[in-house]
This record gives sequence, structure tokens and C-alpha cells, in this order.
Amino acid sequence: MPIAYRLARALLIAILLLTGLAKLMSGYDEALWMPASIYYPVALGEVILASMIATGQGARLAANAVICLAMAGAIVMLSTDAPCGCLGSTIKISRGLHSMLIGLLGLCAVAFVALGTSHPTPNKPPQLKE
Repeated sequence: MPIAYRLARALLIAILLLTGLAKLMSGYDEALWMPASIYYPVALGEVILASMIATGQGARLAANAVICLAMAGAIVMLSTDAPCGCLGSTIKISRGLHSMLIGLLGLCAVAFVALGTSHPTPNKPPQLKE
């Protein structure tokens, strides 16, 4: 596997676990832009997506879901001034840091999907036609 693929995979797992566990451990705050009915499922979803990428079970599907999650984060950042809640209710981040976080998340997900299919299958000799 290319080094960029492994780096994108590791960063995806780390960011998703960080954001998901931070949400679950800090609890909900009314000042966040999203209601509690969305907050906890998103947090649990981030942890599940990280585990899917880590284990390889449905990793491409999970990475495509992360691309959608990053786009939703960008839309939220551009449409409201309320705290985003990306790192839970106790860790408030600036809009600049929020944009860097979702940009890195989206870039890693796109790299993971693109590079995960571009390398040849190892140990498979070419077939010769007679």
C-alpha cells in the first residue's frame, strides 16, 4: 500500500475517534447548533465509521460516508455562528480550526477512496495468452 494511503487511513481513524469519543464523553449542550436527537447518533456514527475503516469491513463505504460528513460540516460552518460541537460540548473550536478539521477529514477520506483502488493486486502474475 502507498504511504499516502496508510497515512490517510490513520488520520481518518484518529480524527473520527477523537470527534466521536469527545462528543460521547462531554455530553450535550443546548448552545450547540444541532439538537440532541442528532448529536448522539452522529457521535456514535463517527466511532462506527472509524472502526469500519480500521477493520477494513466496509471501509470504502465508510470513507464515502465521511466525505458526506465533511461536506455537511462545511455547510454548517458556513450557515451558522453557533458552536459546531465537533469536539463535544466542552471543547470549543474557532471557525478557522473547524474549517481545517473538516478539510483534513474530507481530504483524507478522498485520498483513502482514491488510493485504495489504484494499486495493483500483489502476488498476482500476469496472464499470458497463447
